[in-house]
Amino acid sequence: MLSNFYDWGIVIRSSNTLIGTITVVEQADRIKMLEIGYVIGKAWWGKGYLPEALEKIVNYLFHSTDVRRIEAKCDIRNQQSKKVLEKCGFTFEGVLRQRSY
Repeated sequence: MLSNFYDWGIVIRSSNTLIGTITVVEQADRIKMLEIGYVIGKAWWGKGYLPEALEKIVNYLFHSTDVRRIEAKCDIRNQQSKKVLEKCGFTFEGVLRQRSY
C-alpha cells in the first residue's frame, strides 16, 4: 500500500550538489492517490533538472507502488512550474479559487 514517506533530493551527479527536492506531500490511500510537491534552487531554474527528476519519480511511483493517481498543485502565476508539470504528462484540471491565503 502507499502509506510510506517519500522524499527525494535532486542532485547534480558531477558535483554531488543538492539543488532541490521532490516530496509526496499528501496521500489518500483509499483512492490510491499521491500529491507531489517540489522545490529547486533559483540558480537551476530552466535547465531541465526538475522535469528530468520528476519524470523519474512519477515513473517510479506508478511502477513500484499501487498508486493510481498522482496530483500536483502550483500557483497559477508560476508558469514555469505549470510547464514542468505539462512536460511530465500532468493534465491541467482547474483552478482552486480561494483555497488558501
